[in-house]
Amino acid sequence: MVPILSSSKSIRNTIRYNEVKVAAGVAKLLGEAWYGKDLQDLTERDKVRRLADLALRNSRSKQSVFHLSLNFSNNDQLSEDQMFNIAHDYLDRIGLHKQPFLVYQHFDAGHPHIHVVSVRIRPSGDLIIIHEPGHSILHTAQLEIEKKYGLEPPRRKHRELLQLTP
Repeated sequence: MVPILSSSKSIRNTIRYNEVKVAAGVAKLLGEAWYGKDLQDLTERDKVRRLADLALRNSRSKQSVFHLSLNFSNNDQLSEDQMFNIAHDYLDRIGLHKQPFLVYQHFDAGHPHIHVVSVRIRPSGDLIIIHEPGHSILHTAQLEIEKKYGLEPPRRKHRELLQLTP
């Protein structure tokens, strides 16, 4: 599994990116957590509003949107439920406990992958710090998830293709 994390300041654009892919038939919304509505009842506006509510609680943060892609090997045979559970487990391990999030499966690459959208602002307004100098929480979570779910670890070639450092 290769995680790629990006930050943004626009919740609307990040969700819209995924929703456009769904409308084009190259993505599917797999699930949500902590939205308080059934998946089929969520509108795009609901999706944006829930995350925007949290983001507004910390006006100092300029890059509060959390956009993660989890890229799997073609050898990893995962169901939609498994991909959703992996996303949920990964978020818990990196400190986004009980944060609302959306999981989209994309079909527009040569490998299975999902996109996870959330915000790094807690209901208290505190910023969730994910990148700390000398702290490898993202890598540790990756290794734990790979072991727990029996995922194929990334080969150097995969990291290079995704423009990641070893």
